[in-house]
Amino acid sequence: MYTSPLQLIVARGVAGAGAAFIMPATLSLLTATHRDEEQTKAVGMIFVLACTVSSSRDEKATPLDWAGAGLIAGAVAVFVSGLLEAPTRGWSHPLVYGSMSVGIVLTVAFGFVELRRRHPLVDVRLFRRPDFTTGSATIMVSARRQARQRS
Repeated sequence: MYTSPLQLIVARGVAGAGAAFIMPATLSLLTATHRDEEQTKAVGMIFVLACTVSSSRDEKATPLDWAGAGLIAGAVAVFVSGLLEAPTRGWSHPLVYGSMSVGIVLTVAFGFVELRRRHPLVDVRLFRRPDFTTGSATIMVSARRQARQRS
C-alpha cells in the first residue's frame, strides 16, 4: 500500500493527529451534555460499548504476527529490566548484563522470524534503506530528548 517510508510516516502522523483530536472532543462532549452525577455513567457506557461492540473489519486485513509480537515484547521487557537493575546492582552484575544479552538475542531472533513470516509485524528489510533507518533513529533520539526535557 505504501511505497516509501515517508508515506508511512505521514499516514501514521495523520492518524495520530486525528486520534488526538477525537478523544478530547468526545470527553468534552460528555462533560458538556451531562450533569455531574451522570458523567460517570456516560463515560462508563462508552467504555462498556468499546469492550462489547465489535468494529468493522477489513476483509483483506493481515493477521497479527503473534510470534513476532511476543519476541519483541520479551526482548524489550528483559533488556529494560537489565537497564533498571544497573544503577542498584552495577553494570558488571550478571543479572544486568545477562538480561541485556538475552534482550539482544531475542531482538536478533525477532529479526530472523520476521524475515520468514508471510505477514511480518515489521518488515526488517526496510532497515537496509538508509533513509528509513536514519528517519527511525532520528525519531528515537527526538523522543528520548523530549522525555528528558519533561522530567
